[in-house]
Amino acid sequence: RFFIDITRQVELEDAHEALSKELQEHVLTDPVTGLLNRRGVILALEPQVARSRRYNSPISVVMLDTHGGGDRNRMLVAIARLLKDQLRWADLVACTDRQEFVLVLPETTAEAALKLTNKLREQLQKLAAEIDPATPLWSCYGVTGWRKSDNASTLLKRAEAALTQARSEQPGKLVAI
Repeated sequence: RFFIDITRQVELEDAHEALSKELQEHVLTDPVTGLLNRRGVILALEPQVARSRRYNSPISVVMLDTHGGGDRNRMLVAIARLLKDQLRWADLVACTDRQEFVLVLPETTAEAALKLTNKLREQLQKLAAEIDPATPLWSCYGVTGWRKSDNASTLLKRAEAALTQARSEQPGKLVAI
């Protein structure tokens, strides 16, 4: 009988696993939608906030949560496509690990962002009816505008708080903070 020392093989497998985990921490896109993930949107949002601070220009963030609509991954991809089609080239669209969409709207006031969310709500309902008419889709939105003391993190936290408030009130609700 011969025994083979596999110590080196085990070390290599452990190193591979550790590097894979480290790589996942540095990924900037959502695997389902291909959009920026939360880390990616924070990195992209920080220069936008700095620009707003420097030129005193508006910037708004919308957080969008959806439920229903049948096959979740298929619906997420369709929503991502709709959002990218409806927004301007300068706007950022992201999908968090909790499958909430984040819209970063430079040069947009909170009031204009609210108008946009009304338009998006109607389009999402049409999209859901096309994909799966038997399963309704509901959505809620948190909208916030940039304040002088904001950085990317505080702006996103305020949008999350608005979304949480909208969820607790009723589906389809828009909350601006």
